[in-house]
Amino acid sequence: MAESYPLIRVLQQGDLVAVQPLSNSASSDTLETLSVDLQTGTVTLLQQPPITATGIISALGLLGLAKLQTGYALVLATAAAHAAHLSGARVYTLETHTVLQPQGSVSSDNQSLLTLLADALDPLGSGRTLYFSHFHDLTRSEQEARPVGGDVRGPGRGGLQPDPRYFWNRAIARPLLDAGADRFVLPLIMGFVRQLPGLTFTSVADGKTVSATLTLIARRSAQRAGTRHWRRGADPEGNAANFVETEQILSLDDSSSSGRQLTLASYVEVRGSIPLLWTQLPSIKYKPTTVIAPAGDSSAPFDKHFKSLEEQYQDVVAVNLINHKGTEGRLEEVFRKEALRYASSVGPLRYLAFDFHHETKGQRYARVSLLWDKVEEDFLRHGFSLWRQGGVLGRKALEHMLVRLGLLAEKTLLAVACVEVERQFKILWADHGDAVSTQYAGTGAMKSGFTRTGKRTVGGMIDDGVKAVLRYYLNNFQDGKKQDAVDLLTGAFTPDGRPLPLKSQPSPLLPILFALLAIAFGSHSLGRLISEAATSGFSLSSLGSIQAGMGSLMNETTANGVKAVLLAVLLPLTVGFGLLALVVQNGKHLVNKPQLCPQLANTVRKVAGGGKAKSS
Repeated sequence: MAESYPLIRVLQQGDLVAVQPLSNSASSDTLETLSVDLQTGTVTLLQQPPITATGIISALGLLGLAKLQTGYALVLATAAAHAAHLSGARVYTLETHTVLQPQGSVSSDNQSLLTLLADALDPLGSGRTLYFSHFHDLTRSEQEARPVGGDVRGPGRGGLQPDPRYFWNRAIARPLLDAGADRFVLPLIMGFVRQLPGLTFTSVADGKTVSATLTLIARRSAQRAGTRHWRRGADPEGNAANFVETEQILSLDDSSSSGRQLTLASYVEVRGSIPLLWTQLPSIKYKPTTVIAPAGDSSAPFDKHFKSLEEQYQDVVAVNLINHKGTEGRLEEVFRKEALRYASSVGPLRYLAFDFHHETKGQRYARVSLLWDKVEEDFLRHGFSLWRQGGVLGRKALEHMLVRLGLLAEKTLLAVACVEVERQFKILWADHGDAVSTQYAGTGAMKSGFTRTGKRTVGGMIDDGVKAVLRYYLNNFQDGKKQDAVDLLTGAFTPDGRPLPLKSQPSPLLPILFALLAIAFGSHSLGRLISEAATSGFSLSSLGSIQAGMGSLMNETTANGVKAVLLAVLLPLTVGFGLLALVVQNGKHLVNKPQLCPQLANTVRKVAGGGKAKSS
């Protein structure tokens, strides 16, 4: 894919839009011009004189041409903030966008789609942490984009097409790419891009100070992307939910080459939902019911998933960090059986189960080092890619890179030799975890305070408690709309002219609020009656005396007093707890559900009567 125009000019006249690159040449008679019809979706490349009419919009590039219920919407990137430098190319995070739509009245269906599209690209909504570069392909790791031993200065995009897995806006960009308008299109990634420039190390060989830049990039897959509970497990094609590729890049700066980075090392790891057919649909319960497909049903998706990983990354080690008890224990058992079956009959796969909760129970977080002991041999076999010219695993990867480059002595810990680098490294990976977690769970990662400081503190535990409450609210009462926005942008849903399956959804918030108020009123009334009984001479020194006091109170209470107890205590408590029980019983009908592609969430369902799971 060709490098993008860094700036474009856009003019809409009626339903026709003309797009041209910004030219600094006054002698240009004609410019490459993109003509877009917002009614028909027709895209044409022409050579036209520079546009000069009023109403021209300046933009950084085109994000796509989104199909509406009637007509199309052209999406422009209009503002961005600088995030990093990669191979001499600037990387930006998207801040604002503009949507050009057909002229005339807007139907309710079109308005619903435009609202979802705006949310999907809103950095304060579902479109947080979207990144792009005009001259560097962010969808591909350095290991993919350039051959080992190749030119480290090589251009970012070259002749490769963006990786469709991480090309976040690929679905809406497709009409423009099919028309040959590559240079007008900005491929987006969703994830994380952050750099630590100006790190200093001392060469082991000659004692010279070497300046380096550490870059961390996370690329979230657009395949089976979504929210925490509405996208779990794998789909029948083997795409794991919320799959993320993380790349750690260490580049050394050579002042003799005007700051060009001449030595570069890259380490890549991936994470995703357990690649089985299983669901965990929200139901207002704090821990939704987990449904796992029957034995054997997940084998085909499991095989497709790991064959894809083998093709992309060759040798694969699957590290499973979930609990080995309860519902997660059932998932671990099925995962382990599938991994053993795959390794014995399909292809190479090493499976490692590390019960993070059990191993670190009682705040024994130093035991995380046991995980490194288990994977060190695999890591040394995998290594990292290194080009020259002229987390637990993330830290170990950095240490090995530095040793290989002669900037850290063998068997020396980063935390001992480079204290400040270690501190910044922890913050970088904690920010990375928070960003990825927020994209699908709605909050930063749990226990990120430990990642950030290396300690488990009271403040960190309070932070986790706040995150747990916020996640519960978002996952049950907001994530359906967010899932619809993601499905529209990533192409899981495409309007086909039929009425949209969007309708208002009932909310349990009012019944829950009423129930809590009733319970609070009843509890307050009960406390007041007990207090009045105590001040009348009843002893509250023991449970037995409370019961005796209440019994005496009831015996001496007048008929009006009994009525007051019934109305002020028993009735509100009964109504409150009964209403809560009713809400919980019908919770799955009251949560905010995705409506555009509900079938993608329910890859496994229970069969009525027997309760046996069935794949769909």
